[in-house]
Amino acid sequence: IVISLPSRRHFWSRLPPFKRAFDATWKPVALYWLAAEVTRWLPLGLAWVLRVKIPNFDNNGKMELDGLDAAWFVKGAAIVVFTIFASVFLIIPAKVILVRVQASLLPVEEDTVIPFDRSFEGKVEPAIVGGKGYVSIADAWETFSRTAWRRLLILYVKVFLVSMVGVLITAALLVPQIVVIAKKTERVN
Repeated sequence: IVISLPSRRHFWSRLPPFKRAFDATWKPVALYWLAAEVTRWLPLGLAWVLRVKIPNFDNNGKMELDGLDAAWFVKGAAIVVFTIFASVFLIIPAKVILVRVQASLLPVEEDTVIPFDRSFEGKVEPAIVGGKGYVSIADAWETFSRTAWRRLLILYVKVFLVSMVGVLITAALLVPQIVVIAKKTERVN
């Protein structure tokens, strides 16, 4: 529905049969879930192995800064870099595989918004001639070329940069307001 052109038919009539969709996507969904969970818990495990102490707040609301030395910042930077690499090399490939398998379920009679090789370099055999009718995990990954991988990473970098610009613009608008409000308010006991 997302990658095909608009149609007068209702969306539920355009969905593939449940059993076929389940058979095609349960492994890629499980792979994507596993990649997301590993990437989520990996930084915490790495912080535990490196014995990175998380700063606490005392009863007055002030942060206790003992233990925040240069080694703490180096370990923190290593965890961030490791997390980014895990995301790039675990989550993105798993997502690519899932989306490509889902795209292979698109019926032949549906036209797509962006044309792509619907046979996945001849790897997809239609169900009519005895094939599965969708691409496997291995074939979905093998048919994803280096140029497509590069384009996807460039897209992720662009989305990240646009998001950071949005955050900076929002901060530039909100921080002065917060400063003005903080200066004008008085604490009442």
